[in-house]
Amino acid sequence: MLEARPTKRDATNRFSRDVRYDIYEADEAIGALVYDVKSESATLTVRGQAFAAARERARRDEALCQAALRSLVHRFPESAHIGGIPSRCAGDYPPFR
Repeated sequence: MLEARPTKRDATNRFSRDVRYDIYEADEAIGALVYDVKSESATLTVRGQAFAAARERARRDEALCQAALRSLVHRFPESAHIGGIPSRCAGDYPPFR
């Protein structure tokens, strides 16, 4: 069974913002998972083989009313039309200024 444990920080990566885990199988370290918060990308290394994943597009900021509308549509999909106006997900609306 695989288990992920937080990596202990040393002097070289003590203040870095990335998230690091060691992957263990039966108490033997077989790999590592590193997630870089700033670039929103991850690298998984298992037994010397590396895999990478990253966001295709940068995350866009969302207005409070857009987040609330998205949350309501997610909770009540049968009432997706509020007041006769179709309520779309947050990415479809331009940001309010």
